Amino acid sequence: MVEADEEWDTVVPDESVMRPGAEDLCTRLGLGGAALTLSRTDRSRCAPSAGSTS
Repeated sequence: MVEADEEWDTVVPDESVMRPGAEDLCTRLGLGGAALTLSRTDRSRCAPSAGSTS
């Protein structure tokens, strides 16, 4: 799991490689046009809570 922008940059140094696939997946899941990034507030809501096993 990637938890920080710096970790993402290590895994995917060129986001233009990943973005088309992510956009296609969003479209196939019925989320076409959805934002592919989260604000800091949204990220904190999605973060696992302490003691989480996920």
